[in-house]
Amino acid sequence: MKTGRRLLIFHALSVIAGSLSAQVISFSEPHGLYKNPIKVSICAEGTSNPIHYTTDGRIPRPSDPVFEEPLTLDRTTVLRAAAIPDSVSDNDYVPYMPDVATVSYLFYASIMSQPDNPEGYPTEWGPFSEIPGNAPADYGMDQELLDNKTFGLRANLGFEQLPVVSLVTDPDNLFSHSKDEDKGGIYIYTGALKGDEYGRGWERPASIEIFDGKLELDIYENCGIKIHGGYSRIPEKNPKHGFRIMFRKEYGHKKLKYQLFGSDSADEYNSLILRTFSNNSWQHFDSSRSSAQYMREIWARETQRKMGHEYIRWQYVHLFLNGMYWGMYNLSERPDDDWCSTNFGGDASDYDVYKDGALFKGYDTRWKAMEAAIDSIMEYSLIGKENESDRILQRLESLMDIDNFIDYMLINFYAGNTDWDNGNWVAYANREKSTGFRFMCWDSEQIFDHLNTNNVNIPKGLLTTMFHKLEYNRTFNQRLQDRIYANCYNEGPLTAESVIDTWNELYSRIKYALYDESARWGDYRRDVHQYEEKGELYTPDNQFAKERDRLLNEYFPKRTDVLIQQLQSICLKIMIRYDDGRIFVNGQAPSTVFSISGTEYSNSNLPSGIYTVAGRLVLVRP
Repeated sequence: MKTGRRLLIFHALSVIAGSLSAQVISFSEPHGLYKNPIKVSICAEGTSNPIHYTTDGRIPRPSDPVFEEPLTLDRTTVLRAAAIPDSVSDNDYVPYMPDVATVSYLFYASIMSQPDNPEGYPTEWGPFSEIPGNAPADYGMDQELLDNKTFGLRANLGFEQLPVVSLVTDPDNLFSHSKDEDKGGIYIYTGALKGDEYGRGWERPASIEIFDGKLELDIYENCGIKIHGGYSRIPEKNPKHGFRIMFRKEYGHKKLKYQLFGSDSADEYNSLILRTFSNNSWQHFDSSRSSAQYMREIWARETQRKMGHEYIRWQYVHLFLNGMYWGMYNLSERPDDDWCSTNFGGDASDYDVYKDGALFKGYDTRWKAMEAAIDSIMEYSLIGKENESDRILQRLESLMDIDNFIDYMLINFYAGNTDWDNGNWVAYANREKSTGFRFMCWDSEQIFDHLNTNNVNIPKGLLTTMFHKLEYNRTFNQRLQDRIYANCYNEGPLTAESVIDTWNELYSRIKYALYDESARWGDYRRDVHQYEEKGELYTPDNQFAKERDRLLNEYFPKRTDVLIQQLQSICLKIMIRYDDGRIFVNGQAPSTVFSISGTEYSNSNLPSGIYTVAGRLVLVRP
């Protein structure tokens, strides 16, 4: 089977040897997944120069073969072509990326038999950061798993389930052990946050293809690539690294112009991220491997979407590097000032962007004004000047999207996010339009660990500290109650029914692709690098199924009630008073109240429980 419906045609400007001419390189067969052999022809219109080609990821040079007759392909091949004048020698040749056309032909049989020792690739990757030695290379697909007929069948289905991203580049750009800043491999020197940070920021030219018959994706572009991530760069802790993809005019086009994430998404991108799955993944360095689900971080984004807020768009994909299967990744928008401009209008320079508690782009004036306003709101509430506190809260609306902030905090409270607040968050605001800062779910990998995890009551970092300061204000409390009621009741996004629906929908997208990820990385901590302890052979039918069962049957059905109990200790300090068996709302005692089950109570001698008053949630504790 092949995906794609058109010839691959590449438009370029040839500037070799000082000549400028329009040229079009085309291939007779589209990139895609194939089962049977194919014949491929290459044409170059607009030039009489011979077409040179390579099949190993390198940019073609004058000494490489000249295309003369159709190529018969029966195994995975990354075909790169360029029209080069006869007068140019290898010594004189300076590759010009817009001249280079690339197409990936991926054959199922080649993928399934991907060897441990591919020709031309090193047996060791880069140096470890915190322990002695070098990372052992890992390329192969686990035949122990794929030899099982059922597993192999599901793995084949998995490659049809997700779009393919194929990155093609000179192998040395990834795996050269040279320490030259222009020649070293970015997968060897990853720029780890601990130990030797050598290589951080290195960028290498490449091509990116994205194709999928079901979603009708059909993309080719030249680009630059870098290693992406924080702790996931550390070789001994995670051998499967992420990538940042940059589009620049020097590679071909300044932007990728394509509506990549659906009809409601942006239609152009300066950069994208191929996010690896690090925490709670099968290749991770500690026992969290058994908790791998590959859905946690994406669940947070989808829940923010269901709450009606902007979110960072994403797509599960299979990644191939020079035709080698590298695993399942999350192709994602990159939240920065350019992303703000593309999605929300205005110029990139109009936006202030904060990441992990620090200014990332723009100016800090409005952020500091927001923090000062929050401090004043708390201070006036504490001394009983509620009207003044409310007045400043109204002013805060131009500095913070309050409902967005509350919902964002509730997502992280519900999820029990243990790797957050001091980091792993993004906020943005349009300075010119005076819009308030909005907070985005980002890198929410360490969630759903324990049913009773409580990060509600204890300020951990900047965001929880701001939340608890605002909580002293009666009007903020009222809005907090409204958002709790909207999200945690009546099939709201944080009810068990909704969370389970989201979880099952995400699972349906990767149900079979998980078998491919397992065959690629499931044996890493058992057979390749054990690090602190010997791992197991991780599969969808074993550890994954056990963790999925725990979440669906133990965590999600109970977590909403646990969250509400945790919120009781902070909600309603100012607005609600319980006295002599009655509820007082802003000093007034309504005659009747209703429990959340709808039962009507006289507002006297109320039992403990949760009630609604005038459509707002009231948590009553004697």
